[in-house]
Amino acid sequence: MQRKKQLMLLVILSVLVTFILLVFNTPWFSSSAMRESFVYHPQADERLLFSEAETKLYISDIKDENEYSLEMEYSARLNIPAYSIHSIALLFENGILVDFKADKVAKTDNIEGQLNFHGKDSGRHEAVTYYYAESRYGENSIKSKQTMSSDIIYITDSPLSPLTSFEVPGDEEEKKTKQLLDSVIEQQLNFVWEGLTEEFGLNEEEYFKIPLNEFPEFLSRLPESIQPSEAAEITGRLWEGIYRYYILGADTFTDSPYNPAGNTMPLVLLHRNGGHLITVYETSENNKQQILQLIPYVH
Repeated sequence: MQRKKQLMLLVILSVLVTFILLVFNTPWFSSSAMRESFVYHPQADERLLFSEAETKLYISDIKDENEYSLEMEYSARLNIPAYSIHSIALLFENGILVDFKADKVAKTDNIEGQLNFHGKDSGRHEAVTYYYAESRYGENSIKSKQTMSSDIIYITDSPLSPLTSFEVPGDEEEKKTKQLLDSVIEQQLNFVWEGLTEEFGLNEEEYFKIPLNEFPEFLSRLPESIQPSEAAEITGRLWEGIYRYYILGADTFTDSPYNPAGNTMPLVLLHRNGGHLITVYETSENNKQQILQLIPYVH
């Protein structure tokens, strides 16, 4: 009798171990599947409209001669409540990701958020926010609306003057500061981007090259070859990939997790003849990353 109980116990344990192994090794329970919490649905909802979308950067506190607190505030509002609204906020210092946040709220017409960054010395700070709203009609019909907002602030710290900030230079000294910071940062980023396109064998002449911080402006001045409906598909697919890999910190080749802080500003390469886009960037460990996405609506 005792032997039968022991045998039964072994059988139960064996079944339990087998079940656990199956669960943790099936694709639907993998880390990749769990990451896919943001999925873009391309069908546009003509009833939904983002009446407001704003991102703002400002200095909230100066701690001493060269240390400060930088606030990033972002918000968006719809004309009517949606089933859910997502926001994805990125904050960059001198072309490097320093903070990020993703939120989701349900059954509402607005979303807002805030990031606080402790900085020091002169620098260029940029913020980019993506908003995505979903509405649901029945069990199988999901429609969407999306928009973006961004902001930039230059901070100058000189031994001869107090720490100041500006978005648009107001005098010659601020113009020189802007030119110097832009020149240094863009030189560094271009060096990284050129190495990435060379590493992945990409012919730059075949693509529109758009740094992510300039993507809102690109959308406002679309090339004649891209229709607004196509631009919506491009934007949604782009952020779907950025969320899954760039923000959540998943290596695009091995799917291994890593800390995304320190990623370089992404460069978006949109093929001029349509069909796909490629997003490239480097991690803080200088690992080159590439996200390839098909864009079926672009011809």
